[in-house]
Amino acid sequence: MSGMKILTQIPIGTKFKVKTTGEIITLDEIRNFPTRYKTYDSTGKIAYYKTFEVEVIEYILMTDIEIAEITIQHPENYQKIQDTKKIMSEQGRVWKST
Repeated sequence: MSGMKILTQIPIGTKFKVKTTGEIITLDEIRNFPTRYKTYDSTGKIAYYKTFEVEVIEYILMTDIEIAEITIQHPENYQKIQDTKKIMSEQGRVWKST
């Protein structure tokens, strides 16, 4: 990915590659102090990584329906998702909506 990204404002659902193993994982939640990512792999296994242990390979844009589904499953992430939408809008990036 080109350009500098703010590592605490990456959309939920972003795909990472673990630098040491090459494994592809998906962002489930961002935790702070220190910043680390709660992720899951293709089998559903949950793991935590610090920002320097992974690299972004794919940002995901979610539809409003997908946001609703995530909010039902993980209501604690609702504000983070709304904050991400606002940031993307301020940066002139498109938020895919249904």
